[in-house]
Amino acid sequence: MLALQRVRAGGTLVVLMHKADAWRSVELLRDAHGFAAGGLALFKPAPMHAKKSSFYLVARGVQPDGEAARAAVARWKRDWYVATFGSDDEYRRHRATTREAVEAVLDDFGPELCRLGGPVWEIQEKALRKAVQSGWRSRAQQQPAEGGGS
Repeated sequence: MLALQRVRAGGTLVVLMHKADAWRSVELLRDAHGFAAGGLALFKPAPMHAKKSSFYLVARGVQPDGEAARAAVARWKRDWYVATFGSDDEYRRHRATTREAVEAVLDDFGPELCRLGGPVWEIQEKALRKAVQSGWRSRAQQQPAEGGGS
């Protein structure tokens, strides 16, 4: 989120994200929660993104000079550096997450994650349920069987 270094104090960030329940997304949402004084909202445009895992994070009242933002940017820069210049082993060790760290994040941020993510997951669940009920199939299921052609 290089934009965090360019947004004015009190500004708004809009970020396209995927999989609100993925660990990396949870970490980013928790970080944004720390520097968005005006609050966070997750938005999922139903027609275009309904079945997809994508959604938008809207962070209002961003405080880019606050301690939470500076700490997040420093962490993201370390992540980028290791991902870009580190070995595969260094990257795996750097991104390793302990059970205790996950539990600490969920204890601290879990209820807010559920509040934010609930509407996004509900839209996706309804769209997927409707797609299944209308006979939607994966590409693999739509392909004719091999050797069965005329």
